[in-house]
Amino acid sequence: MKTSFVLCVSFLLCSAPILSGCQDDKNAVQGTPEISDINNIMIQGKRFTAHEYMKAFCVIPKADEDKNCVLAADKASRDMSKIVKVEW
Repeated sequence: MKTSFVLCVSFLLCSAPILSGCQDDKNAVQGTPEISDINNIMIQGKRFTAHEYMKAFCVIPKADEDKNCVLAADKASRDMSKIVKVEW
């Protein structure tokens, strides 16, 4: 279970630069919005989960070197590993 989780997160982080390679350089985002509180991510009045933040802002070249994307990836990993009770 841990191995597949690590592979999934690694794939997301590694595929982001490849998938965004088709962007026009003049339209490329220069950095990501600052995360002040990782447990309550607010960007322009909208609340994001760590996973939503990664999907919205971390599809840039070298996202694995951006401090905000690294914080969001770590938080998303921790959130996915929480035990959730499912009613059968």
